[in-house]
Amino acid sequence: MSDTTAKIKQADNDSEIMAMSTRGDFIAYVDEDGHLSVCDVTDPENPARFTGAHEELASCVCFHPEEAIVATGGCDNQVRIWDIASEETVSIFKAHPVGDANRLVNPPFVYALDFAPYEDCTVVSGHADGRMMCSSDDGSFSWHECHGYSISAM
Repeated sequence: MSDTTAKIKQADNDSEIMAMSTRGDFIAYVDEDGHLSVCDVTDPENPARFTGAHEELASCVCFHPEEAIVATGGCDNQVRIWDIASEETVSIFKAHPVGDANRLVNPPFVYALDFAPYEDCTVVSGHADGRMMCSSDDGSFSWHECHGYSISAM
């Protein structure tokens, strides 16, 4: 294990889920309290904890491949887009339960997400209730029954 890897693991005491930027220069962490932190790989002991948080546990995180933004998903059914420079949320997209809420096996928790290469869709998310959702500042749309099980990878 390299010295940098050891420092990253040591700095990541409270976080469970992390992602590395496509250039390999930043690491993003999400935690049980719904917060996002980002650190430079050369200084992993001093992560920036971003302003705001998911209302519940944050469950996934990814970097945009070209822009300085990060997406997170959580058990509050939200996808959040964060600006790295301002360390703040710039967009929030929420998945709403479909059908009879009393009959839901799985609520629409966000389990997986990735940035989409389309103008009409900023981020695609996979949810515990089996839906996929495409979201942008112009709105969101869902494929409610695209899969009968939780979508846990993109």
